[in-house]
Amino acid sequence: MSIFKEFKRRNVFKVAIAYLIVSWLLIQIVAVVSPILELPDVFSKMILILLLVGFPVSLVLAWAFELTPEGIKRSLDVPEEHSITHLTNRKIDFIIIGAMIMIIAGMAYERLTLDTSATSTSTPSTPSTTEHTVEKIPSASIAVLPFVNMSSDTEQEYFSDGISEEILNVLAKIPNLHVTSRSSAFLL
Repeated sequence: MSIFKEFKRRNVFKVAIAYLIVSWLLIQIVAVVSPILELPDVFSKMILILLLVGFPVSLVLAWAFELTPEGIKRSLDVPEEHSITHLTNRKIDFIIIGAMIMIIAGMAYERLTLDTSATSTSTPSTPSTTEHTVEKIPSASIAVLPFVNMSSDTEQEYFSDGISEEILNVLAKIPNLHVTSRSSAFLL
């Protein structure tokens, strides 16, 4: 008997495919959930390492053991004519199909949400010819707060005021930037 036929009979190929699909799905879920839960980066790396280590382990287990009505048995202890790998084969097919449906649904959802947000933000609204509305583009504004003299010498206060004043003057020269006046920002 060929080794490939034995791999197929023992569902090693299907276990490998199912493992890879479910692993990819888990990695995608971890990538989404980690920032939300503020998990450290090491968490994602650990999940990836565990999945990589688990892959050959799952293949060895698929080769060495078989699921029977009496439970899990060693493949060598189950005669080929009593094997129910065709039923186990169907269960693995359903796992693969279910995982693929979840992946396709997630990708479709991501694609649809990205498309709707991109079209709503990228297409500017054009006023009709009968309307003469002018959209006011919000301009950026900034206020420069005074620096505090932290030295014990009170005569150095002009230095901290001078730095604040210079920053305010340089920022005032930037087009489309509204700088709050010194009298409004430097209130005591």
